[in-house]
Amino acid sequence: MRKGRGCLLKRLRMCDLKEGERGRITVLYAEGENRRRLLDLGAACGAEVCCLHERHPEGMKAFGIGGAVIALRKQDAGTVEIELLKGPKEGAL
Repeated sequence: MRKGRGCLLKRLRMCDLKEGERGRITVLYAEGENRRRLLDLGAACGAEVCCLHERHPEGMKAFGIGGAVIALRKQDAGTVEIELLKGPKEGAL
């Protein structure tokens, strides 16, 4: 955890977000084609992300990033490190 703007920010992987939780992307570990795809979908450092829906049997989750809704497998979402954000959203996702 690190301190930021008067609160503690917890770092975790995007795949660890639960439905309704949100975070800010800090590191993108994906490489090659997967990295390019994530960047094209808006998953860049500093972007805010929210977990909109979980689908356990398939290991898929829907995320809101920069006004778009994307679905990612747990494996792909695990290559994105985020810091967990608390409080109200700072704008629509």
